[in-house]
Amino acid sequence: MAEKSVPQDTEAPKEGWEGLKEELLSSLPPWAKEFLEKHAREIISAILIIVLGVALWSGYSTYSHRQEASAAALLGQAMRLENSKEKISALEKLIKEHANSHAAKQAKLLLAAELRESGNLDKAKAAFKSAAASLEGPLRTSAVMGVGYISERQTNLNEAADSYRQAAEKKDGFEAVAYLDLGRVESALGKTQAAIDAYNQYLTLAPDSQLLDYVRYKIENLSASTQKQAEAIKKQ
Repeated sequence: MAEKSVPQDTEAPKEGWEGLKEELLSSLPPWAKEFLEKHAREIISAILIIVLGVALWSGYSTYSHRQEASAAALLGQAMRLENSKEKISALEKLIKEHANSHAAKQAKLLLAAELRESGNLDKAKAAFKSAAASLEGPLRTSAVMGVGYISERQTNLNEAADSYRQAAEKKDGFEAVAYLDLGRVESALGKTQAAIDAYNQYLTLAPDSQLLDYVRYKIENLSASTQKQAEAIKKQ
């Protein structure tokens, strides 16, 4: 009776680095195998770094989206509150807990407006400045205008003028009203020519405004005042 041939045990698959290297070497042409033999560790390390980076970014992106969604939901809840103190508290909490979210940046502007309405001008000005530092475009310019209005109410006219001038120069859609406000403040500061220039800028930007007659009247009065001052200087 013929002896049965006992099949030899196949070599167990290698684990770890050697197994991974053999998988990479299989089915490759000789020149590729030679190159990979020399540089396999560096190549695989690079691949692992790339894969790890993609995984980390994917995880961060998912986390970021969740944070944004949560912050936006909190912002919506805060805006539905009718009680001013509760709304301020909710907005402050949102800004603190989701500081880097887009919703938190917008919340700073809404918080500033709510504080201004509640009469807390110092905190409102600080909130407007914080919003201006965080936001871009028209939202940033509206925050700058907010600083100007509060500064004017606090009779800090130089700061108000700086804010209006900055808003006008940004050209984000606020320039006409910013020049109108700037004309008013420059006039109050006694800077007659600067006020005239600001009012003229307003006339150029808002030719159909219902305030045209008023602004022209202000320009005429300021021009007359300037002329009187010049004549008085000549007589001296």
